[in-house]
Amino acid sequence: LIQMPADRIEQELQYEFNNGKKIRESYLKARLQYVFRQSRVPATGQIEIIRPDGTKELAADYMPAPDAYTLLGIEAGAQVLVGKRLFSVSLSVSNLLDQEYRDYMNSFRYYADEMGRNIAFRIKIPFNF
Repeated sequence: LIQMPADRIEQELQYEFNNGKKIRESYLKARLQYVFRQSRVPATGQIEIIRPDGTKELAADYMPAPDAYTLLGIEAGAQVLVGKRLFSVSLSVSNLLDQEYRDYMNSFRYYADEMGRNIAFRIKIPFNF
């Protein structure tokens, strides 16, 4: 089937630290994602491709499926007690090694790589009215 996602393996390892007076539920997490090359694509199709030598061919897609890739990510977070409020904070880095890759499901895979390293800082502040 066209636009069927490639097989993938995702693994996650998390370590949780002991609670303190001001810092609770702190953790450190590592993620590994391996995406296989999509091999279940039709051999022929309705797209006419003209080769440099002038020959024509009917193809199922404009380009072959992208190669397999591996992504690594890390995350650290905790709940922090400030006064009587409990804030949640976390810092995460996805695509830690800044791997260049293209995902089969992205229509822009013909033109551009996926996003590189992404760093996110999150803070959740509860508002009780």
